[in-house]
Amino acid sequence: MMEVIQLDRVEFLSLLLSHGFLIKPSFARKATVCRAKRILECFLGAGWDMNEPVDVLIPPVLCYAVTDADMTSWFLEHGANPNTRCEASFFSMPFVETRGLKMSFDCLSKEVPL
Repeated sequence: MMEVIQLDRVEFLSLLLSHGFLIKPSFARKATVCRAKRILECFLGAGWDMNEPVDVLIPPVLCYAVTDADMTSWFLEHGANPNTRCEASFFSMPFVETRGLKMSFDCLSKEVPL
């Protein structure tokens, strides 16, 4: 699956998903890191919830997009909530702040009122 994501093979992914292949958080993380927007859109079309935490200690995949203003904007435009918590109460916003990523923080603060 990671190779399908990396190669942006949306048609093949759609076929897998139509046969019941499950979307794991690691797949969404890989698509985010690879900037594979078409793959992410395919995941959304298959019912993936982008605001679901990756793990009990890791917030939703938006946290992997904060180093890239374009990807951060894409997530926000597609319904990402930067205030979504994981079980350990981490937020996506502090991920941005602690990494010192002013560009992404500015982008988030313009899109979502705090």
